[in-house]
Amino acid sequence: MKLIYTPSGAAGEYANKGYAANLFNGCLHGCSYCYVPRIKRMKPEAFAARMTPQTDVLHRLKMDLRGRKLEEPLFLCFSCDPYPPDDKLCAITRKAIEIVMESGNAVNILTKGGMRAARDFHLLEQDKRNQIGATLTFMDLRTSQKWEPGAANPRNRIKMLNTAKDFGISTWVSMEPVIKPKQTLSLIIESAPYVDLFKIGKWNHAAEAREIDWKAFYHEATGLLDELGCGYMIKRDLAIAAGVSSAECGVRSAELGSKAMRKSVGHISHKG
Repeated sequence: MKLIYTPSGAAGEYANKGYAANLFNGCLHGCSYCYVPRIKRMKPEAFAARMTPQTDVLHRLKMDLRGRKLEEPLFLCFSCDPYPPDDKLCAITRKAIEIVMESGNAVNILTKGGMRAARDFHLLEQDKRNQIGATLTFMDLRTSQKWEPGAANPRNRIKMLNTAKDFGISTWVSMEPVIKPKQTLSLIIESAPYVDLFKIGKWNHAAEAREIDWKAFYHEATGLLDELGCGYMIKRDLAIAAGVSSAECGVRSAELGSKAMRKSVGHISHKG
């Protein structure tokens, strides 16, 4: 069975219609809003209890990439996190990055592992096509610990983005799901100096999501991003919920460079 696949639907938006690979089974972050256990027909507690590499993961990755030049960086990962709180598993992620780069391709990483990802920045900086993103959901530490108990704290994730920019690595942020709109707006302000692109989607599969005024949030968020000069992409589910045209879903380029944003927003004081 091939490891590399073409994600569809909402996942396809994130992968920019490219390819993806999931290196592990399970995820130790234990996020209560995670959609993967439902897809795999597993109890969330069981999904978060154990994380193991996919069978022959590195060999399969090498075989899948043999003689292939992908148009987009390979997305790592959708159904797991490439930087869990386990050094042995993180070492597998590094080997996977090496395999991808040795094949002449690049990676696009999404993680809640925060500074655990920084161990590979000396590798990622070698190819300007490489990208790294962080999922930012909550600004408040207690709220984050409640919903994402195994993930790095929000400040640590923002520190990772800051460090990646210092290495010259392209950065992006996934703001999905949006559960606390006011906290999402605060996260935009805090992380803007270190982010090349924001990708924003709504909260799905929860009754509480219906209580959020998505139209108001859409206009507040896009207004703030435009004011800060940030590049961003609105996912289709948020655009539909906000009642705006699907034309609003495309990527909007940043009007200000990261240096200008650093001056306008200020420098973050890192804690944790």
